[in-house]
Amino acid sequence: MPPNAAPRKKSTRKKTPSLRQKTASPRKALEKTDARGLRRRTGVWLRRLRTALLWWMFIGITMPIIQAALLNVIDPPLTFTMIERAAQSRSETGTFAMPAYEWVDLADIPEHAIMAAISSEDANFLEHSGFDWEAIEQAWADRSAGGTAGGSSISQQTAKNVFLWQGRSWLRKGLELWYTFWMEKLVSKERIMEVYLNVAETGPMTFGVEAGAQKWYRRSASEMSAKQSAQLICLLPAPSQWTPSTPRVQRRAQRVLSYEVVLPEGMRGR
Repeated sequence: MPPNAAPRKKSTRKKTPSLRQKTASPRKALEKTDARGLRRRTGVWLRRLRTALLWWMFIGITMPIIQAALLNVIDPPLTFTMIERAAQSRSETGTFAMPAYEWVDLADIPEHAIMAAISSEDANFLEHSGFDWEAIEQAWADRSAGGTAGGSSISQQTAKNVFLWQGRSWLRKGLELWYTFWMEKLVSKERIMEVYLNVAETGPMTFGVEAGAQKWYRRSASEMSAKQSAQLICLLPAPSQWTPSTPRVQRRAQRVLSYEVVLPEGMRGR
């Protein structure tokens, strides 16, 4: 540069973007905005899903505990199985009717009915804490060989009959185990037996020993003989298919009557 020459000023004029740059810039900005919005919406839905799952887990864990505790003071007014049978009856007959069901206290149920229930359904009911693992193993082996024997204890059957639905599924079985665990922790054996004998299905559209006795023998449960009690209890595996005169029921009842069960003081009534 010559010594006397004035220095050249830098141009302050901004470069004019090309048409391609003009169209690309808003598109990129829009894409970035959409991506941020998508991430934000996804995060919101994931948080909502997590919250819902936590609430369902909380309800699934705590509700059985609350219901088991309430079973000490509330006689079940009806069960899912009763509602299911009423719906089936409506679909078959076209008319709606609730099953026969009448609650009776344990003190008004004859001792031989209680002994028959233990002999037929759960020989170790008075000793186990809700699960008869030996019976479960035997039932598993029987089913593996093509049999149909069940290994559910009276406590498990009560939990299923009162709080859950019929049918086989891993969900229902898992809930049954959870309900049974807390029921055994919070409810006495006497109360479990009382509930069991009142909600067990004892015939078509018939639940409980009182309604069963009136249906099959035209008398109250407190007036049943030992043989009648055994026959009624032996209906429980298939109450909608068998009757007290079914030969299989007769044979089961004879075996049940041959067993001896010593009841605790709280189960001794009539």
